[in-house]
Amino acid sequence: MNDKKKILILLSIFLVFPSLALAGNYTTIDPSGEVTSPITQTFQIPGFSQGDYPFGACNDSFVPASIKYLYYADSLGTSYGYISPTVIPTSEEISSGTYTDQLNLVVGLEVYSIGAEFYTNPDGTGLMCGFYGNQPGGIPLPTWSAPIFTVIAPEPTIIHVPGGAAPVFQNAAPLVDFIGLPQESIWSGKKTISYSASDPNNPPYGLKQFPINFYLSNDGGTIWKELAKDEPNSEKYIFDTNNFPDGKNYKLKIIVIDNADAKGEVISRLFAIDNTPPTFEVALSFAGDSIKEKDKINLKITSSEDLKQAPEVQIIQAGAEAQPLLVDGFGKNFSASYTALKGYLGAATILIKGKDLVGNTGEKITSGETFLVSRLGPSPPTIKNMVDNEVVSDPKIDIQGNAPSAKEVTFIFNKKEKFIIKPGDNGDFAFKDIILSSSNYGYNTLTFSSLGKDGIQSDERIITVKLNSPPEISRISGPNGEISGITRLEWKAFDLNNDKLVYALFYSIDGGKNWDSFSKGLLKNWYELNTAELFDSDNYRLRVVVDDGTAKSEIVSEKFAIKNDILFYINIPANYLLDVAAPAFKGNVRISENKIVSLRYSLGREEWLSAEAADGKFNSSFEEFLIKFSAPLIDGKHILFIEARDEKENIFRTFKPFIIDTVPPIPPKIISPLPAEVIDSSRDTDSKLGGIQINVSGKAEAGADLEFIVNNRRYTTAANGQGEFNFENATFLTRGINRYFLSSTDATGNVSKIEGFAVSDNPPKISVLTPQRGDFIGGTREIKWRAFDEDGDKLTFQVLCRLKNKKWISLAQNLTIDTFKFDALNFSGGEYELEVIASDGLADASANIEKLFIDNILPKINLDLTGPLSVGRIKLFFSGSATDDLSGVQFIEYSIDAQNWFKAAITKGYLEKNAFFVIRHPFELEDGEYNFGVRAIDAVGNISKTIFEKIIVDTTPPRIGSYTVSRDSLIFLPKGENFEIVAGSKIKFTISLEADTKEAFLTISDKKIDLSKNKATSLWEAEIGFDASGSSVLITASDALGNITNDKELGSFKVIPKGKIFFADENGAIKSIEGAKINILVWSEDSQSFIRWQSENYGEENPATTFENGEYEMALPAGKYQLLVQKTGFMRVRTSNFVLNEPGFINFDFTLTKRGKMRGFFEDILEKLKI
Repeated sequence: MNDKKKILILLSIFLVFPSLALAGNYTTIDPSGEVTSPITQTFQIPGFSQGDYPFGACNDSFVPASIKYLYYADSLGTSYGYISPTVIPTSEEISSGTYTDQLNLVVGLEVYSIGAEFYTNPDGTGLMCGFYGNQPGGIPLPTWSAPIFTVIAPEPTIIHVPGGAAPVFQNAAPLVDFIGLPQESIWSGKKTISYSASDPNNPPYGLKQFPINFYLSNDGGTIWKELAKDEPNSEKYIFDTNNFPDGKNYKLKIIVIDNADAKGEVISRLFAIDNTPPTFEVALSFAGDSIKEKDKINLKITSSEDLKQAPEVQIIQAGAEAQPLLVDGFGKNFSASYTALKGYLGAATILIKGKDLVGNTGEKITSGETFLVSRLGPSPPTIKNMVDNEVVSDPKIDIQGNAPSAKEVTFIFNKKEKFIIKPGDNGDFAFKDIILSSSNYGYNTLTFSSLGKDGIQSDERIITVKLNSPPEISRISGPNGEISGITRLEWKAFDLNNDKLVYALFYSIDGGKNWDSFSKGLLKNWYELNTAELFDSDNYRLRVVVDDGTAKSEIVSEKFAIKNDILFYINIPANYLLDVAAPAFKGNVRISENKIVSLRYSLGREEWLSAEAADGKFNSSFEEFLIKFSAPLIDGKHILFIEARDEKENIFRTFKPFIIDTVPPIPPKIISPLPAEVIDSSRDTDSKLGGIQINVSGKAEAGADLEFIVNNRRYTTAANGQGEFNFENATFLTRGINRYFLSSTDATGNVSKIEGFAVSDNPPKISVLTPQRGDFIGGTREIKWRAFDEDGDKLTFQVLCRLKNKKWISLAQNLTIDTFKFDALNFSGGEYELEVIASDGLADASANIEKLFIDNILPKINLDLTGPLSVGRIKLFFSGSATDDLSGVQFIEYSIDAQNWFKAAITKGYLEKNAFFVIRHPFELEDGEYNFGVRAIDAVGNISKTIFEKIIVDTTPPRIGSYTVSRDSLIFLPKGENFEIVAGSKIKFTISLEADTKEAFLTISDKKIDLSKNKATSLWEAEIGFDASGSSVLITASDALGNITNDKELGSFKVIPKGKIFFADENGAIKSIEGAKINILVWSEDSQSFIRWQSENYGEENPATTFENGEYEMALPAGKYQLLVQKTGFMRVRTSNFVLNEPGFINFDFTLTKRGKMRGFFEDILEKLKI
């Protein structure tokens, strides 16, 4: 290797326009060249229309978003490979057209050419423009004959002996390569990376003990993050993508290090990480304004990313089984259809389950998860004064109802008789004097239906009304006479309606004045009474009550006695409850032998009081006694201890508990349903019965008897030891306001009552369609919702919003439509919540949307204006950046006329806070001044302040206007094709040039005469002197952009000789006369004579005077003239009249004659005196 020359190459490929596309413009490489990887590659692209293989709209408006480099490995270009990774160009590269990257090539690869393909998408897809790249000698691709270079390993490292000794060993760098890399371009979960690392050197210069280092880049290889360092050479690495955010520009790099610190590395191709499951948006389309039963619905399902296959889709209508759908489509877009089931009204839920390309399973629906199914046709009539399974005792009934959307109401009685009535304007109707039948156990069937105004018949509402007859009851056995121990009680009962019967037993110890219960809720017609639970007495009565749920009947026994051998008796009630604060007790005591001599009592066995004998003295084996408490006792439980002594000091003891309760029980409290809760049909515990059956539960005083009356129906129960109670299957109205009364009675008869109202209704169902959670809104945004009421009630809506965790603000009330225009401009930016409330007059339902972000902050934009704004030829190309702190930058727009706007390309940061863009206008601009503007638009439509700049495009050379040739105020016109100028005179040349002219000059006889611009007149001027020869006048003018008008001929100038005055001397020789005066006379129309010409007005002299050589210079304006030439000593000469039609030079020659002798002398004197 030492004798071979290592070549590190900078490949620069210049692509030019077709007119310049010469073979020599390609850099060529010696076929024997060798290079080490990586190589540096540069492409210079002045215009993408010059691509070797462009596709579609690949032209100079093409903006690349990614680059794939490739190598050609044969002479035909059929063997080629892509060089990882896909590269994202910078905005500077896009702006300059020069793209430079380092490319990693495999050692040993023979390369014939390096190419580049430019794509419109960042992941290397989309529209493509390709270039073959380096072509040896510029020859066509199919005839390449030899590789331009071969990739070789890095040059070995020379290892020196310490102390400066001569080199003793050349170390070759270690080698590393991937042998098992996931083939897919998108990775998820854990991936096993297999690699091989080796070193050709023997110890001690081989690989380090822990030679492997792993790195990761998320920007395509610009910045690397260390994953693992000093790892053993295990040839495997588990890369857990879950530890990194999703992204598209990832690369892995492995660096292996040997003991001489030489390094080898390998870099993976570009890959993406995706551990985020797909989400779905659902859009529904259907005929009509709402979805009704049996309607066909089309679903458009959009996934957030491409799926492996069509997702699973199901729809569940309220109360129905899940219905699977047949789904069509691929990638991100799918479709399905569904026919709404009949009989399942209200909210329907869509379920979606789909897998993306890497297996992430998603089920979340971000919008369109639910929809409402409304009734087909009008709702059935509402019956206001009775419910299903109503029980009445009067056979004559009136039926009152409401059907607001019905044209007529049909009532069928017991499936036989049919009645039709037209409801009133408000929908109310009534069927009067309906006689119920007692047959069929009193059950009557009432069927109602509505005919809608559109001719559609509603479903039927069926109500069963029972004509009830009270049950009958009679005694079969017991109790009679005197009883003791266990006695069986038995009775019989009958119910004409075949109702279920329930029994309750009560006893009285005072012959029927007061009653206490034995048992309630008995289902059998007998009861075994244990008389030991009662005191002996001969004044008992027994009562049995039978209840069919609506009516009750009862029987009461004759008096009977209970005789058991009881030692003590005291008249404390069986339930131990007393409603007086200072009770008095009566009792008796019986002993088998001896006499009772004393009896005392105590409440705490600390202080004892003597009882009072009923007959005044204790002196027998049976004694009656009185116990009194003079001071009031506190409410609560007490224990009465009693001791009796006989004459032999035997003590007989007993105790009896009792409870003082003089305060009404605590008011009962209903826990379910809650006070503000609306009772709907979904809570019905028995849909076979009329109305809505629910359990009413709550808290009361322990052991209290409770009575619950709702809509004139009575229910009773008792609280348990924890004070809990429950009324099962209490019937409430199907729809309406239920008034209820709840009373709690403790054992002493103290009563507490509460009353209230409960609303029965099927509340409306509502869902907000737009906006959705996470949306950004700004300006005016439509809030749209969908609502449905199962009962067909008219709905009104209220819209509220609030800043997160702040008070609600009402935006609108009493709306009857399902949309509202929300003006977000009235609110400051931030996170908000939105609530829409639907009311049917009885109940409300609401739908809330959280995490709404109001964005009224305008984005900001910055434009790079370092280039010229006035150019000779231009295709607009600018770059810049924009920022938006909330919803992110969505569009960059530019205009060249402040009216029509075009989209710029966002190269980085789409819908992010910071975005970068390029503007490349597809067409060259015509000459003119352009009001170029650029603006940024965020995701909610806020538009930034527009940056305007004037751009001047000028490809036209300065235009030449008119010109004048003048002498002072005399302006000369050409005679024929030429201007006539006397030799040696100076004239002023004035010309009009286009305003952007920067420089101009005249060329006369190869002599350059600069023109200068008169700032006062904006005209260009020069003073020109002419010699004896004439010439054409050429003008050259250029503007600031280099546009030139070159040597344009303006006209020709003919030089004529000056006029001359001379005389002939005595010898006949012609001699010039110096100082001769030429007086100029001009015709005056006013005086009708020739007068002196006012030369002062024209910058001329009058008279003109000849020069030394006898010549004179004279220019006159248009007019009629005479010239008078005179010179002392010479005869005067007057010309005849001559006319000038335009200003011009006068070059007449004059010959004067000398005056002779004496006459001449006097004439000269007179002439001088006259002067």
